[in-house]
Amino acid sequence: MVNKLFFTAIIMIIALFGCNRFSKLVTSKQDSNSTTLSLNGYYFVEESGENKGLKSIYFLYKNGVLLYAGSYKNSDINSIEDKIKKNYVNNQNEVSKKYRIDWGIFAINDNKITIEKWEPTEGIKKTSMKKGVILNNQSFRVDFFYSPFTKKEYKISETYYFKEFSPKPDSTNSYIK
Repeated sequence: MVNKLFFTAIIMIIALFGCNRFSKLVTSKQDSNSTTLSLNGYYFVEESGENKGLKSIYFLYKNGVLLYAGSYKNSDINSIEDKIKKNYVNNQNEVSKKYRIDWGIFAINDNKITIEKWEPTEGIKKTSMKKGVILNNQSFRVDFFYSPFTKKEYKISETYYFKEFSPKPDSTNSYIK
């Protein structure tokens, strides 16, 4: 009986810790010395279709790190920025550094951008990848999306727009070296 309980406990511990693993990023982290995109603020995309009215916010840093600062439904930019200051600037050790799925990396090659970040999937946390083209120093369009859920590539069209913002949340985290 004791052996059976011990064996069951071991299996439960393995299952518990095995469900919170993360896949490695495929894209290599590199400093972005490029002036191709403005980096003294954030980029936002307004969703369409069933997610119409949803604004997703991304900070890009010179060290190639990306911070996903959330998606906000039917909110104006000022109220979104208040939430970012509260959750990601003032309390960043409490909020943003806690969740790996808020982090990722980006790379710029000529006028192309690649974005990779962890997604909230079951079991092993996998990464999604977006690829697109830089339109000017304050916008880029994503044309390609790889989903870890379906393991398929999709052709999409999302345009991200720049908004100056200060102070930016710190890009230091324990997930991306």
